[in-house]
Formats: sequence, C-alpha cells, structure tokens
Amino acid sequence: MNVLRFAQYAACLFLASPALAQADDKITLSFNERPPYIIPAADGSASGLTASPAGSDEVIGKLNKAIAARKPAVQ
Repeated sequence: MNVLRFAQYAACLFLASPALAQADDKITLSFNERPPYIIPAADGSASGLTASPAGSDEVIGKLNKAIAARKPAVQ
C-alpha cells in the first residue's frame, strides 16, 4: 500500500512541477569593456564588433571602415 501512495505522490509532484517554474524576460549580462569589440551604450546595452547582432548595419559599417583603413581603394 505504501508503494502505491508513494507513486501517487510522485505523480502529483511531477505533474505540478511545470507550474512551479517561472520564466523571466530579462537576462543579466556582465562583460568587460574592450573597444572596439564591446562598447557599453547609454541605455545599458552592448554594441561593437563582437557584441552587435550579426548582419546589422552598424557592424557592417564598422567592418567596411576597418577594411578600407587597411587597404588602399582600387580605382
């Protein structure tokens, strides 16, 4: 009888466990400031060569400027 009661108790806990989990939309990110790779913005976000989303216009512009500074333009 004790085994059956234990199984019922375990099943109740297992089924109730998703209700106990809570998700939060905010993620706290700690980073070291290393210009031009990671630069903190005034709103608390991070940007830079490695901190910006890939393909963003800001990153592409910075990369184009860095490439232009290393090589003379071909005309």
